[in-house]
Amino acid sequence: MVKKLEIMLTIPENEIVKQNTLPSADDKDINMYFIAKGEFNVYVQFQTNSKPTNVRQLQVGDHFGEISMIYKCKRTATVISNKYATLGYISKPDFKEIVFKFQDIVDLLNQRIYDYDDDLKLFKEYYIKEIPYFINVSVESLHHIIFTLQRETYEKDRKIL
Repeated sequence: MVKKLEIMLTIPENEIVKQNTLPSADDKDINMYFIAKGEFNVYVQFQTNSKPTNVRQLQVGDHFGEISMIYKCKRTATVISNKYATLGYISKPDFKEIVFKFQDIVDLLNQRIYDYDDDLKLFKEYYIKEIPYFINVSVESLHHIIFTLQRETYEKDRKIL
């Protein structure tokens, strides 16, 4: 896996990934990042017109980008460097090659994803489980729904169907 890593140097306030950006059809812009040096803030925008909230800080040894990599969904957060930093990153095609050889990697990443406790994920999880049809859905399916669910906003009194 180390042989597949590319190196990225960042400056303070450099936006590495942006929430709600959709990967391109060819997956060339989907990367998973590993922090070798520096610190990064993670911001999540909970409502369409709200200001992003700083939900956590990532440090050396942390990683990000795995949700978009695994679930083929929009980015779930914006990650910005706090200072000069060094990242290793792996592309989606290289990730697929590694997973083919070491299939347990996705299971390990998923176990960490299931434990994420940001408010937006917990909100979606709570309300999906409130729907009787989804009460007994598997953890894997629940998380697939959480991360691929698209937000739609409707004007008051608008007919949906």
